[in-house]
Amino acid sequence: MSSPDVPTPLFFHVANDALTVFRRLLDALRADVESIHGYVNQHPIDQAMRRAFVRSCWGYFEGSTFGLAHYVGTVEDLTSSKHDKRPDDGERTLDSLKLTLKWCTSDRLTPGWAPAFGVLGWKAVQKSFVVRNRLMHPKRAETFVVSDEDLTVTRDALLWFTKSMSDILERALKAVEEYKP
Repeated sequence: MSSPDVPTPLFFHVANDALTVFRRLLDALRADVESIHGYVNQHPIDQAMRRAFVRSCWGYFEGSTFGLAHYVGTVEDLTSSKHDKRPDDGERTLDSLKLTLKWCTSDRLTPGWAPAFGVLGWKAVQKSFVVRNRLMHPKRAETFVVSDEDLTVTRDALLWFTKSMSDILERALKAVEEYKP
């Protein structure tokens, strides 16, 4: 994260407030997922809750990524750094998710680090996206069923995403602290 040449109390205050807003969003979205996941674990055959779990995970993935982009944009607005174009909101959901995570982490928030997209966790996100689309755009009742494999893939996607967001948040906190006046 770049800062003004001389970090000001205003920069720190606004960056810290934006980070607090982002953390609250993450916490609220994750709490939804954890609550529904707990119910699914206790009532594994409840299809409505299985669908709710997949949907809540994707709400968490998409909402957190949007919140992260908003946080990074807020910090960039405070700096004199050159802004390059943010990923287009018109991108397809999965592409937008990946592009936004890359855009936010590249040289902005976590120089030298980015989420691992070449691993099984990201592949699980891609597979879970197919499940999400099947639920969000159902064509037949048979496609509205969430299988055990669908749950496993979505849980694996959730683990990868939560770990990536945790790493990003840890680095963001360190960056804000470095610029504390």
